Amino acid sequence: MEDTYNNFEDSESAEKKSKKEEKEKKKIEKEELSLDRSILAFERTFLAWIRTAASLMTFGFAIFKLLEARVQTKGPHPILEVLTPRAIAIILFTSSLTGLTLAAIRFIQVKKKFGRFSNKTFLEPSMLQAYVICILLILLLIGTITGG
Repeated sequence: MEDTYNNFEDSESAEKKSKKEEKEKKKIEKEELSLDRSILAFERTFLAWIRTAASLMTFGFAIFKLLEARVQTKGPHPILEVLTPRAIAIILFTSSLTGLTLAAIRFIQVKKKFGRFSNKTFLEPSMLQAYVICILLILLLIGTITGG
């Protein structure tokens, strides 16, 4: 009789342990999913920064060419005497390069914070895209500053 009671107690405590382990497992899975969602959200934000940098680069180049053509055909506008097309392009290129560089640094910091950083982080497609845009921006800046 006593053995039956002990067996019942053991099975009851085993059930409690299994339920507790199951709850812990669900909690860990939930935390991992939450972390994954946070990382994905941050990667989307980084991609938005890349898109913004590319837009500023394109806009800077287009403004430079359009305003330069206007100055050559119709003469300088009073505003364009103070703020030349070249200066406008340099401002847009520099702000684009600065924003993209800061976004890439922040991207690496967040990856480290979440424990997802490795040397492969530097070869992720989004980082490669950022490198290409940075190189283009640097070349455009050099060409715009030197007048080439």
